[in-house]
Amino acid sequence: MQMDKKFEAMLKKKIDLEKLKVESEAINGWHEKITRTLSMSNDYKSLDINIKQTLKSMENRLKVLKSQIKELE
Repeated sequence: MQMDKKFEAMLKKKIDLEKLKVESEAINGWHEKITRTLSMSNDYKSLDINIKQTLKSMENRLKVLKSQIKELE
């Protein structure tokens, strides 16, 4: 019984760590994309379009995360 609880705690910690790594990679990707957009955009219209695309990607990711959270609850 004690072994099972330790194993379960270890697995939960490993899963939580992997989730954080994935989210970290996603945030880094968005950061890089916005940084690139700012350096490449030569007018406000293209800047607006590129940032809106990045925001849409972020919104989609948040929707996926929320649905995954609902499934786990």
